[in-house]
Amino acid sequence: MLPRFRRTRGGDLVYYRKEEAEKGLVNAPNVRPSELPSKVRANALRAVRFHGGDVKNDKHVLGQYVVQFGKYRGQTFLWMVENCLGYSGWLVDAMRRETITQAPLSQNKHAFKDYLLSFDEGREVVELKKEQRVKEEEKKKEVSLPPQVLFANLPAAEARRLQREKAAKSRPTIKPTIPRPSPKKHEMSDEALLGEVEKLEDMLSQGHFFHIFMSYKILSVTLKMRKACNILLLKITVI
Repeated sequence: MLPRFRRTRGGDLVYYRKEEAEKGLVNAPNVRPSELPSKVRANALRAVRFHGGDVKNDKHVLGQYVVQFGKYRGQTFLWMVENCLGYSGWLVDAMRRETITQAPLSQNKHAFKDYLLSFDEGREVVELKKEQRVKEEEKKKEVSLPPQVLFANLPAAEARRLQREKAAKSRPTIKPTIPRPSPKKHEMSDEALLGEVEKLEDMLSQGHFFHIFMSYKILSVTLKMRKACNILLLKITVI
């Protein structure tokens, strides 16, 4: 009869169970008036007895109250807290300035608020939603305040700090390109180069021009070797 609060492996509360929450959505807006608080409580007491709960336990009873507002109208408070914990926390935080009245809708909303805040996890998610709201409000204030207002209402050092932070956020981040040194090409010794040139001359004397061309492609990777091979190519053209 009490809600099951789920947490991730990291210990964070699970705020939204997508599959179950989507099933509980109201397909079309319901314009019928909210049920009287006495009827809502009577139905909740019957549900508690049916499920074998304790009618003297306020958490058991409030958990079977039926939501009379919003996109999850018709679901129980227990279902709301289990499947839409994040929405529940946002809703209670949004009610911070509301005063309870005798209207059935107001009675139902504040009963839900009392139910959520009766759990440690409920108070935790409401506090989280409050922190998120405060951060968003501070961001909007920083963006909307012109420099003259900042310097008029804040110390100069604090105003300059806010201006620098705002300018830093607006600047695009450019990653510097660090040039990488190109790999050094293998240099052939003079003795080895002469040996390769002698092989090319032998192939030239035998008329193996294709092999000479391929050897040129392989050997001419340094300036010194390229010059030597170019001399042999001149001999080929002369022939």
